[in-house]
Amino acid sequence: MKISVITVTFNALDSLRETLNSVAAQNHENVEYIVVDGGSTDGTVEFLEAHSMTVTRFISEPDRGIYDAMNKGISLATGDILNFLNCGDVYYDNGVLKRIASEFENNKSDIVCCDFIVNLNGRLYFRQARPRFDKAYQRMPTNHQAMFYRRTIFHLKQYDTTYLLLADYDHILHIITKTNASISIAPYPAVIYLLGGVSDVNRVRAHLEGFHISVKHYGWFKGVIGRGPRLFAVWLKKLLIDIFLLEKQSNTIRVFLYGRKNRLCSRLDCTKQSSRRP
Repeated sequence: MKISVITVTFNALDSLRETLNSVAAQNHENVEYIVVDGGSTDGTVEFLEAHSMTVTRFISEPDRGIYDAMNKGISLATGDILNFLNCGDVYYDNGVLKRIASEFENNKSDIVCCDFIVNLNGRLYFRQARPRFDKAYQRMPTNHQAMFYRRTIFHLKQYDTTYLLLADYDHILHIITKTNASISIAPYPAVIYLLGGVSDVNRVRAHLEGFHISVKHYGWFKGVIGRGPRLFAVWLKKLLIDIFLLEKQSNTIRVFLYGRKNRLCSRLDCTKQSSRRP
């Protein structure tokens, strides 16, 4: 089973190196690696040209944002399964893609959601995928990088580029509410996610988009109940940080926003925690 891994990047060469090395280390034999660069000027193109053994295809041209770049990657992909691995993010271990291929071969799921780990300044926090897809109006079932899609899913809908930060959330809610696609949980961590992406830095705007998307797919009642309190909490925390300059506490607050189930862990501990599902 062929897996297409798509990375979008712009002037992030150091982070891209880590991500590319993680893809190159996978022991699954049939991997297509696509990089969509937004026209970087930091040596990214030369780096990609030098790693043609790992990079199956890349383009470097201006785009209209992250999700426009992801849509370009989708159009270039030829794999049976698609995954989006952002710059600075890495796979949990070398066997992730092989396990994912087995998941799709052994069941009929259209999307597989895995656990993931947050990397906050070198400290790892384990997060479990949420099996209650009927509660998706509250938040994503899992981290976007920990989601693996059959390519045919994107025949139904690609990413809506009117959303700058959470088009992936809009996409999965569309799949859940408007299609008969099947989604399953794979109980192990797939990626180590480097905190600090655009949706982490722009927390208030991200939650505003999340609120709008939740209302769009579930109506005002569930939208307000599911996203309203969190939007207010994020806005209030940002206000306090801005007023009192609580720089030392800002990272702790951001980790807290991922929910009460965060657990500081080593890589080994994260694997054990993933197997202890409620």
